[in-house]
Amino acid sequence: MRLLVEDKPEYRLVYASGRSPGPPNYFLTALRARGLSPATIRAYAYDLMSFYQWWYVHRKKAMRNLNTHDLQLWIEFQRKQTAKPSSINRRLSAIESFYQFSFGKKVHRSNRVAYPAVYYRRRGIRRVRGLFLRKNFPQRNLRVKEPRRLLNCLTVEEINRFIGSLRRYRDKAMLLLM
Repeated sequence: MRLLVEDKPEYRLVYASGRSPGPPNYFLTALRARGLSPATIRAYAYDLMSFYQWWYVHRKKAMRNLNTHDLQLWIEFQRKQTAKPSSINRRLSAIESFYQFSFGKKVHRSNRVAYPAVYYRRRGIRRVRGLFLRKNFPQRNLRVKEPRRLLNCLTVEEINRFIGSLRRYRDKAMLLLM
């Protein structure tokens, strides 16, 4: 499978034989109709292409039988290909959107998958008139944990240079009040 570029914003997936798979191209057309950026459509097209290539080599079953266990196996494959967590999450989002577009339902949840924990808060909070119950939390989608980026602190020299660049008392006062 490869990505064919007809006009600049027009992307289509095509098999090596030249035949066009219908559902992915219908999905890309729908994204174009929604007014998404050509770069977003291209990214979704590449994501679907890579997933389709993996799917028909490793899983060999109908796409409507996709479940979260299959997605977890695909995540493992992506990690072996050294894909970053943010890229994997974007690809998962594209695949889940495509599946929901094609079959009108969410990906079937398998019982052999460790899902992300839902943030837990106590049963209810106290109001003036008493205790009330919270609604159930929505189920979380399958995602890869992304590492948090640490901020680089300024050195003492950089801080002094910044303060020295301030010319007005107003700017210096704002900095000192922070």
